[in-house]
Amino acid sequence: MSKKFDFYEMVNLTESLIQVIETESELLSKFKIKKIAELQGEKDLLIARLEEQRDLMESEKKNHESLTSDNINTLRRLADRYEDALSEYQVELFKASSVNEITVKIIADTVRDHVERNNGYGQNGTRAVNGKLYSPSAAIKINQQF
Repeated sequence: MSKKFDFYEMVNLTESLIQVIETESELLSKFKIKKIAELQGEKDLLIARLEEQRDLMESEKKNHESLTSDNINTLRRLADRYEDALSEYQVELFKASSVNEITVKIIADTVRDHVERNNGYGQNGTRAVNGKLYSPSAAIKINQQF
């Protein structure tokens, strides 16, 4: 059985996608990044189904002609809400990436300052030359055991 364009399914799918994007924005604002990954499967499914409905709508001229002015206004309102949700998501994404960038810079600056302050000999006999440790130090990886 071939699928047919369903205006109400398209509306429901779009509203669901908007809700997922708004949820992602909220999670970004709270820096709960891992929880966003949990929504990816649902978002991918909604997008695929929405694209399918769009393709079905565009496949036949009668689908366009069957849309009433109320249907068209509903789609316009949904498009506006979708754009608003995407704009908010972009704002939150920018904030999160800025905070991440600042955090990495602070850590890098702290490490650099610590290494530069190690001028001279310590108990283990190492000294810093031009901001770098003179004698090689052991690199320790996360979860590595000696």
